Amino acid sequence: MKKKLLSLVLACELVLCMPFAQASDVLASNKKTTQTTETSETKTSTQEKTNTTQSSDDSSKENTENATDADGKPISEEPTIDTTTLNENSITIAEWPEAPGIHAGSAILMDADTGTILYDKNSHQMGYPASITKLMTGLLTVENCSLSEQITFSYDAAHSVTWEDAQMPIEEGETYTIEEALYALLLHSANDVAYGLGEHVGGDIATFATMMNNRAAELGATDTHFANASGLSDPDHYTTCYDIAMISKAIMANSTMINIMKTTQYEISASNKYEKTRIVNQRHEMLKPSSEYYYEYAVGGKTGFTDESQYTLCTYATKGDMNLICVVFLCEEPEYRYMDTINLFNYGFDNFEKLTLTSTDTSSLLKGTDYYASTVFNHGGSLNFSLASSAVTVPKGVNADQISMHITKASTDDDAYAYIDFSYAGVNVGNSEMYVTATKQVSSLTKPTNLPYLPEAEEEPLEIKEFIIVNVYQVTYVALFTLFLLIMVSGVLFMKFSAYGKEVTKTRRRRNAYKKNRKRFR
Repeated sequence: MKKKLLSLVLACELVLCMPFAQASDVLASNKKTTQTTETSETKTSTQEKTNTTQSSDDSSKENTENATDADGKPISEEPTIDTTTLNENSITIAEWPEAPGIHAGSAILMDADTGTILYDKNSHQMGYPASITKLMTGLLTVENCSLSEQITFSYDAAHSVTWEDAQMPIEEGETYTIEEALYALLLHSANDVAYGLGEHVGGDIATFATMMNNRAAELGATDTHFANASGLSDPDHYTTCYDIAMISKAIMANSTMINIMKTTQYEISASNKYEKTRIVNQRHEMLKPSSEYYYEYAVGGKTGFTDESQYTLCTYATKGDMNLICVVFLCEEPEYRYMDTINLFNYGFDNFEKLTLTSTDTSSLLKGTDYYASTVFNHGGSLNFSLASSAVTVPKGVNADQISMHITKASTDDDAYAYIDFSYAGVNVGNSEMYVTATKQVSSLTKPTNLPYLPEAEEEPLEIKEFIIVNVYQVTYVALFTLFLLIMVSGVLFMKFSAYGKEVTKTRRRRNAYKKNRKRFR
């Protein structure tokens, strides 16, 4: 039966599965192509870096991710977009909504619930994440510690940064709660606190980095290797936009992380080493109501910058039932990352929607043709499909009957089991699980010539079983007769060996003797 059902699922795949074209080409660059020196995520606005290869009319850029004018807005001229190269590796499908042009060298827009990639540009290209790394540090901390737990910072943590690196600062032996440390990590982007959290959770930074890599792999990352807890530049510390989006699916589902990240300001209490309270402020412009780049649907995220990574950004937004993740790498100017992210979020919310596929919808995709009424699947029996309701993310206006299915895996359990990928216009838009059972053994004695099928499995020889036929009446008769014999034997033994029996026997003998004597004297 198991082999038959497995054959059924595989046969489903042969007929119904449409070729699943990937949404975009994937570029994987050599992780060793960039060897650069460590720098900070942020530097003061008075420090400038001079590019000697630019023409004399190019102004020097501020080497900080928070360089702002008097109104708190990033300083830069209006950008010019080169539309000839922006969509080199983006999704280019006629049925897919036209995407906006962006500045970022690589980017991705993903639905956090279904995993649907709504926009892709070099999302598998490896690069340096900078302080976006702290998202993984925060997630591991939340997963392994309680918020009220105490953390004491070591000498190594207090001296893990230089004057130009983002820091609280902390002192050796200083104690925070985990909650305070997380706010310092995710809002202020404190690199010294990141180091301390890594030590606290993993015991040491090397062990914590291993934990980061293992957790990233569990969440679906394929091209990521973390070497530290902060994101300070290291040639062996790299990831991709796609991997950060996959990690972010777990982060966006974590309410503690979201509540911390969307906070605009937090007060850290006086510690055993610092007698005054300290204020940490939100650095993600899309989460600051006073910012030009404030985005009302943004619920969390993290900024990043080093000289090697350029400006990076990961942002989460929720509107209605849509939860989107946007990651951008390789932005030359700080404001480019916000402009690109806002444009991509608007593109996602304006052009896509959730479509719920009930089990009936999914079954109709399977049974919509006469294939499942053929003798291959219904020769005197019936085939049952058990399908869970599934949500898919599709362009607005797409109906359930326009969705294609692809069976990607089948188990060898007693009942056939399969994963189903839903796609539209060649793009994976969701997934579900299917169980297949048959109410009667399926036969394929007469197969239609226009349908593919798998060769029949060899029949296993019948196993001869030994058995005994039992007649109820005979058993009852034997039981009653046996009971009668037991009663008779018991009576004889009782009369022979018991005192009462012996007395009764003597009396009977005297009575018999008396009767004989009376006859004699007559």
